Amino acid sequence: MRQIGFGIVGFGRVAELFHLPMIQATKGVCAVGVYDITPERHRAAKKRGLECFASLDALARDDRIQAVIVSTPTNLHFRQVNALLRRRKHVLVEKPMTLTTRKAAALIRLARQMRCILTVFHNRRYDTDFLTVRKCLVRKQLGRIVSIQSRVQNWGTMSGFGVECFYQNRRNESKWGGGGLYDWGSHLIDQLLQLPRPRIRRVYANMQSGTFSRDCDDFFCASVDYADGSHAILEVNYMTMYPLPRWLIIGEKATLIAHPHRPNDITICFPQEKTEKRLVPVTGNAQVIYRTFVNKIRGRGELAVKPEEVLRGMRLLEAFTKSAHLHKSVHVSTG
Repeated sequence: MRQIGFGIVGFGRVAELFHLPMIQATKGVCAVGVYDITPERHRAAKKRGLECFASLDALARDDRIQAVIVSTPTNLHFRQVNALLRRRKHVLVEKPMTLTTRKAAALIRLARQMRCILTVFHNRRYDTDFLTVRKCLVRKQLGRIVSIQSRVQNWGTMSGFGVECFYQNRRNESKWGGGGLYDWGSHLIDQLLQLPRPRIRRVYANMQSGTFSRDCDDFFCASVDYADGSHAILEVNYMTMYPLPRWLIIGEKATLIAHPHRPNDITICFPQEKTEKRLVPVTGNAQVIYRTFVNKIRGRGELAVKPEEVLRGMRLLEAFTKSAHLHKSVHVSTG
């Protein structure tokens, strides 16, 4: 079986710590080289035995590369993925796919036209806390669901996670696709859409800035109303030292709570019986995204993250943004 050669566009912290190890751990593939705009990251890539390309086009023209990981700022995704698909490269792009639903849909159409595989690295689908919560809801252990609350809260944004040789404050500026909604919010939306819930009817969102960002959100909170009358709250808050529970799910029979600092510590409280039950964590591995991506390139199986699922999340992202700007609820369809 011929090996599939991988290229990496944007060799920052995420690519180095997550994508490269996953490529190396996937059978039947090899990492060929990277394209990055900083000399420091080229030197880092060379230390790992990777070839360095002078341009995106040079990487795209290399016949040794059949698939490409795009791990660059969100505002660059559309242009770069579009160029790679037109060179008939299969693409795995970081979340969110693009800044708008329209551009995401255009890339999906282009991938089909070019007969290329396109997927998104929604790795938080495989977090232990999320998988444990999902199993609980699938088994209906809480009874009818009244409210789902999912939060990520801390003091400070993720800007310090980026490599020092590239503009770290980009995570706090809208032109780069910065802000909590498009960063952690993308994950929370994707997780919510993977839960067994009815159709979404409308959303209301509030976004605020000023502590770390000037033109995008340090604080984002959205309420989601479902067709059955239940609702969900999603929150990304970079402005607090006192976080609320990572998960708080209220059902007619019981309530689930996940510790903010130990999200895998999940307990169900049964008020009528006055008892508590600690859930056994369900472990997952985002490696499945790579494995199914490679299998799909070879014509086998289904993607772990399907493009159509990504579009549903993009529609919610835009609905939240619209609601926050209009200061009113917005009817939305995620179908």
